[in-house]
Amino acid sequence: MTKLRGIQWIEDQTGQVIDPPNSPQDDSRHLSLRLPIALHSRLEEVAADRNLTVSQLARQLLTDGVQRTRLPDREAIDVAIAALDEMRRRLPPSAA
Repeated sequence: MTKLRGIQWIEDQTGQVIDPPNSPQDDSRHLSLRLPIALHSRLEEVAADRNLTVSQLARQLLTDGVQRTRLPDREAIDVAIAALDEMRRRLPPSAA
């Protein structure tokens, strides 16, 4: 397994060898999304109401949305993307 750039940098600076962290989520993958500011702000509000971070809320919403569909995974992802596109269309023009 390759080391994270941050760990490699610290090793280069200090001369120490750092073991990679053991991640309990080795079977997961990172997903990065760019959202309109208005949508992100709304997610922040909902997350705060539920005492969650925005990332936790987004993960929960995506998981719930995919689980509610009884479609194969690829189709479920397409449905989730269509739902996000619809939410974007409903935002005021200045927020998109």
